[in-house]
Amino acid sequence: YDFVNKDADPFDDHGHGTHVAGTIAESTNNNEGVAGLAYESTIMPIKVLAANGSGYSSDIADAIRYAADNGANVINMSLGSNQPSSVIQKACQYAAKKGVTIVCAAGNGFGEPVGYPAAFPECIAISSVGPSGKIATYSSYGKEVALAAPGGDMMESGNAKDGILQNTVMTGKGDRAKGDDYYAFQGTSMASPHAAAVAALIVSQGVNDPARVRDILTKSATPNGEPNKYGAGILSASGAVSLANAVEGVKLRHILLFGGAFLLMAIGPRRSFWTRAGMAGALGVGFFGADAAASVFGANSPWNLLTFSAVLPAVAYLGARKSLGAAKMTGAFALGVAVNLWAGWHNDLTPFTSYAFGSAATPWTLMNMGAAFVIANFAGWKAVKLSGGTETVAAK
Repeated sequence: YDFVNKDADPFDDHGHGTHVAGTIAESTNNNEGVAGLAYESTIMPIKVLAANGSGYSSDIADAIRYAADNGANVINMSLGSNQPSSVIQKACQYAAKKGVTIVCAAGNGFGEPVGYPAAFPECIAISSVGPSGKIATYSSYGKEVALAAPGGDMMESGNAKDGILQNTVMTGKGDRAKGDDYYAFQGTSMASPHAAAVAALIVSQGVNDPARVRDILTKSATPNGEPNKYGAGILSASGAVSLANAVEGVKLRHILLFGGAFLLMAIGPRRSFWTRAGMAGALGVGFFGADAAASVFGANSPWNLLTFSAVLPAVAYLGARKSLGAAKMTGAFALGVAVNLWAGWHNDLTPFTSYAFGSAATPWTLMNMGAAFVIANFAGWKAVKLSGGTETVAAK
């Protein structure tokens, strides 16, 4: 949709948008010299800026909401301003709540600070590196930068070929459109679509939570020095896709671990069918409920942290202090939580993302895992005591 001219024909009258779109999704195996990183993805073209590069915050905000309401998985914004807009931020918050990953150019301000909307916490800010892998001369940077991506740097070498080459640059409308030649552009506008394309590849692997997408992008990036300039490092498409694939592998291992824990209970002391069924159900709630909490609240949400750090342990501990039946169910529940956290930690996919919780994410996961194991064993001891020494719940 064209929010500038208010019609359904979002034509490019500048050449910037079609260049960006080509980096993301240009076709391959067609005897043309450039291929998009996510060449099987579908572009939802939305025009928000006029030919001179100017526009209104209201149009940008409306476009973000439009994309979120019409099925966009990833939004790329190769645009920016040095002034924040509450209207645009609210639109970004709206899109993020609907599960849309938002990737933005950090800006071309030759240093600090990062522009907007890239600096909003709902957005993934991308700085630019040139062919040498160093921060591009023109790139904005700052603490909000998540990672860097190729954006070209003709200034570094004085070579016009050191920009980002693309042949999807089209200007004009309908039959009057001109272009279809090779053009080298540079800027964080060119870096951002590289990251957006890889975000689309991550989503294609079944990872839909924007917080998880950000986590995978940053964890898979190649470290390159100053975080203020490069964030977590330089974008790695192969690393990101491999880590996204590992998420599906973790799900399989989760199921296998759950089955193993269930078998350990099944071959334990003699129990009634209903006792075994109840314990199996409690084990499942603890095991899969951990992932469900992160999915419902979002991996970056404080409610996700509160669920693991307070709610689940409190429920488990209080349950373990009650009757024999409650102790059995609680032990199974706590064991499920502990095994889930162990599997996530073992595969570097903790329920707490490093973006929201920093370096505390891993030790916090280990603390919660340890607490769950302690509660499971406490419940087992309680069950043994209440039953006269014939019950066990958690392996020691």
